[in-house]
Amino acid sequence: MSDIHRTRIRRLADGHDCPFAGRDDYVMWLMDTGQYVHMDDPVRGAELEAEICRTWMGDGQTSCEFAASMAEGTGWTPLIVAQPNREVLRQTLDGLLIEYEGRTEIVQIIFPYVSGATGLTGLINDLCSTNQWSWAEHPGADDELLLSLEYQMVTQRYASFALGFGQFEFLPFTRQGPYTAIVLCLHARMPHNRYPRSDGLVPLYVQDAASDLDSAAHVMRAASTIAIKANILNGEFEQAASMDIAFRIPRANAGQLLKSE
Repeated sequence: MSDIHRTRIRRLADGHDCPFAGRDDYVMWLMDTGQYVHMDDPVRGAELEAEICRTWMGDGQTSCEFAASMAEGTGWTPLIVAQPNREVLRQTLDGLLIEYEGRTEIVQIIFPYVSGATGLTGLINDLCSTNQWSWAEHPGADDELLLSLEYQMVTQRYASFALGFGQFEFLPFTRQGPYTAIVLCLHARMPHNRYPRSDGLVPLYVQDAASDLDSAAHVMRAASTIAIKANILNGEFEQAASMDIAFRIPRANAGQLLKSE
């Protein structure tokens, strides 16, 4: 991905400045390929949205080496939800996610229509209006709400914790992406020391995605991910970027969230 023009400069913890690409950079790069010149509105085309997100994940901007590896291979599946309609959202996700369970390592659900904190809280409310999704609050600073978002699988006894991304400055830098999206692991290589919770479900994280790595290489990739993330974040919102937190939301918007029905 070295030919993508990068315009966002980030000061890293090691003292270096590093350029990163934003959505406009990826759009320009993809348009320059000549594949999308026929599109009237290229930024809102599902094929391009998926390709932008795949490129962005594969480029390592999430700092997650597991996600980057999956995006570059066959283990990443994009799912575009194009319309802001709760019933459409339910019908789309209820059917497809069940189909993907146990078969797709990583699914990235992209919501191009979601912008701003209010749109994000609305999305969370829509998702959690079914029994398969729920959110929970975690301790954070006074001005923020840190929340986890989990999908409870239908065919397996797993609770898959989502990673959330979006074009929001209130998110950690490693979670600032070209579109609002959530990433789930639906096919795991379960650690031997992971046990069920009190509700009988086993927590599942993106880093648990099944891969061809042996155990030692898997541990090394996890350690590398932690180090890269800490360097990029440079002490900013590190807790909000942990594997069990989906979104960091301004405290002023917390009252817009509803508990699951």
